[in-house]
Amino acid sequence: MDRKTIQAFSFGMLSISVAIFLFFLFVQEDDWVQATKTIDEHGYTYIETESLKNLEEQLSTLKKENDELKTVLAEQKDESGEKEAALQLVEIEIEPGMILDTIAQLLEQNGIIDKKSEFVNFVEQSGKQAEIQTGRFYLHEKMTFDDIMNMITK
Repeated sequence: MDRKTIQAFSFGMLSISVAIFLFFLFVQEDDWVQATKTIDEHGYTYIETESLKNLEEQLSTLKKENDELKTVLAEQKDESGEKEAALQLVEIEIEPGMILDTIAQLLEQNGIIDKKSEFVNFVEQSGKQAEIQTGRFYLHEKMTFDDIMNMITK
């Protein structure tokens, strides 16, 4: 082998190396871009490890809050169930021709109101005496005079 042959061989190797380098530099897509394309094509989503850890922490925090809220809600349901059990509805039937005194006496007898005279005065002052309807009404002892009037004047 003479010197010219070795120089030509070396120049060829250098040219091929530069060509391969330029191919990968400009033509070949970045591995990251290629990987994300492949992930997207298969319907997956890429997420960084740090973001995943943050999301997992948020999820665990939200689960704890959810459990706490469920317990509070269950306690409130128990309390409201006790209150509802304590409030017993009483059926009152107002018949045609009943006067206000009779209605007030009926309410007092069933424990809906304490004093018949106070209810009669309230109704007379409100001017809704003529609006009282006949029928069956379900009332409880915790109702105010306004609530009672709203029920029986519908």
